Amino acid sequence: MLIVTRRAREVLAGDAEVLPLDCDDGEDLWLVNPWRTVDALDVGRSQVRRFSDGGIMNIDRYVFREEAVAGLRCFRIPQRSTMFVTDEVVAAVRDAGLRG
Repeated sequence: MLIVTRRAREVLAGDAEVLPLDCDDGEDLWLVNPWRTVDALDVGRSQVRRFSDGGIMNIDRYVFREEAVAGLRCFRIPQRSTMFVTDEVVAAVRDAGLRG
């Protein structure tokens, strides 16, 4: 899960639910949870290590099918619970001067 400040929340709004967190110290934090799981991994072009039964053990280098992620800002893939963001989000974060 990704936890962000209000400023980052405004930049990251898009393909995710953004839920407020109740923090004891009064910090204004939000949890970003992508709601889209997209079968976007190009397994043939990614570097994938497999178990002996053929299941995916680890993905060392991700390559995504562009047509599968076109128009998305953030997503997950069926093979992992990791959140991925597109170049559009990376650019928005840089433009906003967000760090951390």
